[in-house]
Amino acid sequence: MVNDAATKVEIQTADTALREVKNALIYVKDLKDAVNSAKEEVVPQKDTYTAKSYEVFEQTLEAAEEALKKADAAQSEINTAKVQLLDARSRLVKMADKEALKAAIESAKAIKEKDVTQDSWERLTAAINAAEAVYEKEEATESEVAAAISTLNQVVESLDPAVDKELRIITNPEDFIGNVEETAVFTVVAEGTDLSYQWQYCNVNSNIWRTSVMAGSNTDAISVPITKARDGQKYRCVVTDGDGKTVTSEMAAVKIGAVEGAPEITQQPKSYSGEVGDTAEFTIEAKGENLTYEWQYCNADSNIWRVSSMEGSQTNTVNVPVWNFRDGQKYRCVVTGESGRIVISNMVIIAVDAD
Repeated sequence: MVNDAATKVEIQTADTALREVKNALIYVKDLKDAVNSAKEEVVPQKDTYTAKSYEVFEQTLEAAEEALKKADAAQSEINTAKVQLLDARSRLVKMADKEALKAAIESAKAIKEKDVTQDSWERLTAAINAAEAVYEKEEATESEVAAAISTLNQVVESLDPAVDKELRIITNPEDFIGNVEETAVFTVVAEGTDLSYQWQYCNVNSNIWRTSVMAGSNTDAISVPITKARDGQKYRCVVTDGDGKTVTSEMAAVKIGAVEGAPEITQQPKSYSGEVGDTAEFTIEAKGENLTYEWQYCNADSNIWRVSSMEGSQTNTVNVPVWNFRDGQKYRCVVTGESGRIVISNMVIIAVDAD
């Protein structure tokens, strides 16, 4: 009700009281609007943001809601909650769509090594590895993905095409000298584009070359177990380029014999004859650096050699208990030198005396 008869003092007093009440009011509308907007526009899109940035946003949203519920919240507290909520929202980081990066990686991987220079290939490999690291990063950002795509595309665009090289043999295989049961390795080095290899062999006293099936026969290095029958056997490699042109290496041979760096046996083991219950002792002496020993046995009426587990089987002397079933059992020692070359002792036999 308006009091027309109010005095000037009464009016001033009422105005002052009204101002005090107004100043005491807390303005929360802006914070309410910010909270509601966040719930409607951000929360439903939770999975599109990085976990770390959304965690910070979620904490500030909860703090803002608590401020609104607080009956005695000061205006400064309300204002701070609003500012922090809006700041956290502005700092949300979108998780990137990686499909474009995946496509760029697959396109780069389709490039073949033979089609670019070595330097280009190394740069491309590094760029692909870096791009894949970003692709596999669970929370990669849009900026990280965009940078990875840009870098990879730039490397692809800067690749230098390979210059076709004339097919030729650079290094021919060399004769291999070794002992029976070693492995001869023949290697060829060739230059050209998109090379393939096929090793061939030719037996002693023959001029007919046949396709080899030894390990590595379709690579630039073939491995051939040495047997007595292969002494003098020859090997060569036919190299073919992407255009179907061929070039054949010089031949190299397997030769059985002593080689520098291989151990040398100075004393062979001797066969043993004794009664059941005795112990047969076989000893070998050899010269060489850092020698290792492995005794092997082969049962009577067999040609299969197996690694022995008898006492001393990894030394130069092995001890074998004599039993009837060991009558005719054979032993030999494989000696390996520091260079990896081997030599095999003569075979010795256990003879069990009759009762």
